Amino acid sequence: MLGLFTLVLSCSKNKGPDGDTGSFNVSDFEVSNIIKEVNSSTNVHVSYDFKNISSRNYSSINGGTSFRIEWTVRTTDGNSFQQNDLLPLELNAGATSAEVTNIAISAGKTPDLSTVTYRVYKD
Repeated sequence: MLGLFTLVLSCSKNKGPDGDTGSFNVSDFEVSNIIKEVNSSTNVHVSYDFKNISSRNYSSINGGTSFRIEWTVRTTDGNSFQQNDLLPLELNAGATSAEVTNIAISAGKTPDLSTVTYRVYKD
C-alpha cells in the first residue's frame, strides 16, 4: 500500500506524453539568420530561424506556455513601429522553424533597417 501511495505522489499531472513538464524559458530558444528588407513602401519583411536549443521537445498545446516575438523598426524620422507574432506551438529538441513577419509602417515613412530589433517573451 505504501509503495502504491509513493508511486501516485511521484506522478505529475503537468507532464506531457514525453515526460516533459512544459516549463520552457526564453533562453531555451534561439533566433538566428535574420534577413531584413523593405518589402513595399509600407512593409519591412523579416525572415529568421527560430530554434529549440534545449534537449526537450517543446509544446504549448494543452495548456503549455506559448511564446511570442515582438519586432520593432524605427523610421528615419524617429517613429517606431512594432509587430507581434505567435511562435511555433510545437518544436522538437534541436529543431529549427523558418519564420517570416512583416512590420507595417505608415505610408511615406522610410524604415532604417539597422534599427530592427526583436524580443522573445512568454505569452
